[in-house]
Amino acid sequence: MRTIFCLFILLVSFSCTQEKKEPKVSLVTVNAFSEQLSDNVQLVDVRRPEEFANGHLPGAKNINVLNDDFANHFSDFDKDETIYLYCKAGGRSAKASLILKDLGFIDIVDMEGGYTAWTQAGLPTTK
Repeated sequence: MRTIFCLFILLVSFSCTQEKKEPKVSLVTVNAFSEQLSDNVQLVDVRRPEEFANGHLPGAKNINVLNDDFANHFSDFDKDETIYLYCKAGGRSAKASLILKDLGFIDIVDMEGGYTAWTQAGLPTTK
């Protein structure tokens, strides 16, 4: 009985000492952002729908950060996987990063300069 009790205490103390991942927001250059993208990443354009319709990054999902229900659109996203964000120039994606951090996302990557920098770099877009 004493052995079982000791194992229980050891197990509980070990599980309590497991490190929790601290949420991280990274602001990266357009080139670094493009190098990290692949077909199966969580990529979100936080601009208005009309901006998105005029052109966006291939594979991006549009969720307008200015909408009151912005946070409600992330229930289908994996909070433990990296999420990539961009807007037009960087202001709205910075706001979105803070909201997602509060929602429990662990690794948030924000593209410096936004869609404007992406197009100026001559990187591919779609409509």
